[in-house]
Amino acid sequence: MLWDFANLNYIAIIIAAVARIIIGMVWYSPAVFGNMWLNLAHRDPTDLKNVNMKVVWGFINSFVVALILAGFIAVTSELSWLTGGEMSWWYGACVGFWAWLGFAATTMMGGVIWENKHLNLFAIHNGEMVISYSVMGAIIGSF
Repeated sequence: MLWDFANLNYIAIIIAAVARIIIGMVWYSPAVFGNMWLNLAHRDPTDLKNVNMKVVWGFINSFVVALILAGFIAVTSELSWLTGGEMSWWYGACVGFWAWLGFAATTMMGGVIWENKHLNLFAIHNGEMVISYSVMGAIIGSF
């Protein structure tokens, strides 16, 4: 079987999901892009109070992304002549990058095209996502 959820490394998946939460917390902090994001998204800082459930949902979202990314990495490393069936942090990061480009970035571009979302908002979100996907892939690939 090419995609066997039983053989995925769930420790790596959980670590990758937590890493994405940490990256997002730093990325959207006022010291980095938080204030610009609030402005472009027409949000008020008071909207960010009581975020406990949002963090839980964010972790669930990150876990699903890491789970599917782990499956992509496992399947493609078995099929790839580049890896000889072996995973590495670099291979995982590359798969994470291509998954971001092929699925996340292109999907989010729909908001710019059809909903007239600001291109800077797209750039802020996708900057965090490309880093997160690549780091998650590197973590998963290194286990």
